[in-house]
Amino acid sequence: MDNPKDDGIEGAHTKSGLPFTSLVGGQFFGYDFLKIVYAKRKNVVLKARSVTNREDIAIKFLTKFLLDRAPEFEAQLELEVELLQKIQSHRVVPIRDFSYDESFVAYQFVKGRPLATFRKIVPVVAFRLIELICEPLEEIHNLGFAHCDIKPDNLMVVGEKIRLLDFGSVCRIGAGDIGSVSKRHILGTPSYLAPEQLEKTGNYSPAVDVYGLCSTLFCIIVGKRFESSCEIVQNVDKYLSRIPVLRKKLFVELFMKGLARDPNERFQSVSELKEKVRKCRHALENR
Repeated sequence: MDNPKDDGIEGAHTKSGLPFTSLVGGQFFGYDFLKIVYAKRKNVVLKARSVTNREDIAIKFLTKFLLDRAPEFEAQLELEVELLQKIQSHRVVPIRDFSYDESFVAYQFVKGRPLATFRKIVPVVAFRLIELICEPLEEIHNLGFAHCDIKPDNLMVVGEKIRLLDFGSVCRIGAGDIGSVSKRHILGTPSYLAPEQLEKTGNYSPAVDVYGLCSTLFCIIVGKRFESSCEIVQNVDKYLSRIPVLRKKLFVELFMKGLARDPNERFQSVSELKEKVRKCRHALENR
């Protein structure tokens, strides 16, 4: 979280009209603002320090640019906060504060590396990381939500641990009306989203996160984003070449089912996916 991405920060403002550049070096909302970490036209993340307990915080603001054009994103922020206040998993970066008046949510600041910054990961390690991140997703799904934006950028490696980030695209599972934001906008990163998210069909299930996990797993093993099922057998043969032929079937089955276009043909829970991932990891360890 230390490398800023700046895409149009000049002229960007908070909901109340403060330029984000004016926050840095100042004290606002009970925080000393230290630097801009990430800046897009829709949201800006700043590193800050709590005035009361001196804890380092990452504060994500929705921009005035976004809210003036799509005020429904305020309801999306409320959904994000609702979920974060319920989650207990230690693999989720915890919420520290929020403000609907200023449209921000504050998280514990985590020093680590996004999974996306690793050029390629040894397959057995990749399977272990995905297995671990299934745990917070099981809790999220049991609470009635889906993350809806699982990708390497949202998985932070902290030492030997992995943490799940960015809940700005969450939706309720099984809601016939998934909200005006999800109806009007594609939330998340298109290259990792399930087909039903791209088509904005509604009635999302845990299968959207199953797809995101399998797409992420494919990417960190192969080194490129998943595009079509015809790639699966070829890449399993290439990147898992030392696995006995009979065991390769396990890996092909995992990707074929996890990345199925029809959500009803995917693993129907991350628990089911986790068991398959565990079997694949054991096959790698015992080859």
